[in-house]
Amino acid sequence: MFKELRYAARALVKRPGFSLVAVLTLALGIGANTAIFSVVNATLLRPLPLRDPDRVVMVWGALAKLQADRLPNSAPNFEALKTESKTFERMAAFRSWAWQSTGSGDPELLRGARVTADFFDAVGAGPMLGRAFTAEEDMPNRAPVAIISHSLWQRHFGGDKDVLGKTITLTGQNAQIVGVMPEGFQFPGGANMIPGLQFALQNDVWMPLAITDEQRGRQGNLNLATIGRLKPGVSVAQGEAELRAIQQQLPLGTIGFSVNVVPLHQQMVGAIRKPLFVLLATVAFVLLIACANIANLLLARATSRQKEIAIRAALGAGRRRIIRQLLTESLLLSITGGAIGLLLAVWGNSLLVSLIPREVPRINDVTVDARILLFTFGISIVTGLIFGLVPALQASRFDLNESLKEGVRGTTSGAGQNRLRSLLVVAEVAMALVLLIG
Repeated sequence: MFKELRYAARALVKRPGFSLVAVLTLALGIGANTAIFSVVNATLLRPLPLRDPDRVVMVWGALAKLQADRLPNSAPNFEALKTESKTFERMAAFRSWAWQSTGSGDPELLRGARVTADFFDAVGAGPMLGRAFTAEEDMPNRAPVAIISHSLWQRHFGGDKDVLGKTITLTGQNAQIVGVMPEGFQFPGGANMIPGLQFALQNDVWMPLAITDEQRGRQGNLNLATIGRLKPGVSVAQGEAELRAIQQQLPLGTIGFSVNVVPLHQQMVGAIRKPLFVLLATVAFVLLIACANIANLLLARATSRQKEIAIRAALGAGRRRIIRQLLTESLLLSITGGAIGLLLAVWGNSLLVSLIPREVPRINDVTVDARILLFTFGISIVTGLIFGLVPALQASRFDLNESLKEGVRGTTSGAGQNRLRSLLVVAEVAMALVLLIG
């Protein structure tokens, strides 16, 4: 194998024009696929950075007569569901909020959420410094407390680790800081995350919701989002069935108000799943067109190498050995193109992220990790086999006596190669039309 690799490298170096065109074509195709896959990996495939994320769900209201299945909840309805449920380990309510910071420096509008005490336990993420809210702090008329984001901690407090216990002025009210969230934690964030309850893309403050007795008397005031954590071993369907049964016994249930339980990951990426997979399929078609192009180049090159291959066969190389040698050259091309394509994807990631709307969840988490490296290596191998196998099979089929004759042209093998090249051109045009029409 080492000898074949060395011979393949030597053969490619002897034809720098062909090798350069093939490698650059592959680099662009593989690089585009790697870049798009890195976005798919960050947003759709990588688990949420939460504790047991598969157990975290959003609990929505549903009203069939309005054809609505993502309605917010009311305070009394939320508390009744939370109290009666046996399948949920935690259930919390939250709503968007904004404060004017008027402490040190210029006034700044800070966005975030008011949340019930169980919020961080339900989400599965806690402060990196300090603690979450207590049940006592989540009651009306208590001294205000706040948990701040990592970004606000850096901006306003310079990353001071003694920030706990200090106060921050929020809309004229001094709130004691009891926790700092880890870097990157933004839940609930995203303009399309919570229908009817628009949250900022960046949240800086979380404060207790502190539901009042007046709010508990407003059954129809639907202004709270609800998140829950299922108990171990409980499925989403089981949790939803239980909550629907409870809802039928509540005041809102008498008007047809029901419950819709959605996994948190699905809630975050459901709207972008299809567009991203369509985009991935599109760049896959581009790579297939590149493969057809290079296969055509290899078939054309095989004509000029016919005598070389015939001499190898005359010296004892069997057809399998010839095919293996030609495939080695193709794989060397594809792996080289894949390596350059990976570099292009890494360098182009920041540009790609800047072109994608900020509303796409976790778009800032796009990185090149082990899964991306494995994807690039795998697609390089598959690509090499795709564009290399047919030309290798075609080039290894020849008449030894005719091929060794000086000046032989227009052999049956050559005619077969011309037909195959024509088919490849037709395939390229067809795939290009599919992309244009799509």
